Amino acid sequence: LIRRQRQMCIRDRNYRFSFLCTGRTIIAYAIYKKMGYEEVEWVNQIKSVYKILNNSPFVDEHASTLHDSQKIYQIYEKFVEDKTGFVVRQKDFVTMYAKRKRYDEKKSIQKQKGYALLSENQNVIKVQDLVALDEATLIELVDRIELVAKSGVINRLVADERLLGIYKSKGYRVQGSDNSVLMVKNLTDAKLGQIYGESFYIGALDWF
Repeated sequence: LIRRQRQMCIRDRNYRFSFLCTGRTIIAYAIYKKMGYEEVEWVNQIKSVYKILNNSPFVDEHASTLHDSQKIYQIYEKFVEDKTGFVVRQKDFVTMYAKRKRYDEKKSIQKQKGYALLSENQNVIKVQDLVALDEATLIELVDRIELVAKSGVINRLVADERLLGIYKSKGYRVQGSDNSVLMVKNLTDAKLGQIYGESFYIGALDWF
């Protein structure tokens, strides 16, 4: 009964799609399929990358912690202005995700035209969000991430083709996505591809 009430509420608000994130290996996946959810194939084909490193501890005397959340928001808004999908973020998303410990402020990097929100686990840097307005800044950010990483770097969701090309040029291993998937259910006659097309974008921080 509760499920039906929620579905009616969604339709009453004229939402065209219902999205969810799940995994192919969990029981709920089969249940979602029976409910009419299907995988968003082109999103689930987005690549992940990793690189094994063996660096000595690196200290940058000129490094500064991430502090200009407004500037980060402006960079992100500029980056997604021609994109659709999961691109709407709160103006304080940097602060919000820091409180949720989705990334480490001390490890993260901010440049004039880009930023990288990073976390670290067992000496491996995990890229949670890497956004830049030009290729030179992307390269600079990737280089700097490698300098601060000790054992390796991993980025599980590389939706930016420019960034994927840079990773490849720097010797990163590219692999398919893991068992985590984005699923969608059409609530009207609208088709996902017709509405969003190739401009659909989702970042790791937007995965829910």
